[in-house]
Amino acid sequence: MPKMEANDKFQGLCLEDRQGKDFIGKYDIMPPRIRELVRNSSFNICAACLQKEANQRARKRNLFNVTEIDYKIALKKMEDMIRKMETQ
Repeated sequence: MPKMEANDKFQGLCLEDRQGKDFIGKYDIMPPRIRELVRNSSFNICAACLQKEANQRARKRNLFNVTEIDYKIALKKMEDMIRKMETQ
């Protein structure tokens, strides 16, 4: 299971264990409503992981821009994955 270090309490749960906080500022373009969803999520999910998941979803649909729907579906997918990992 991905891990967080004590000094990374605001990092979020990085599902790829790549310390997304170190590079998210370079391309963080999430809309304010999506930021609010992430803040209110049951989990402290890494914004870089969410951005990557949403980008992949948009590309599969041949879109160049990520939509709010892409973010919402990616967030739900990530939350479900974490819940599944917790029950194992």
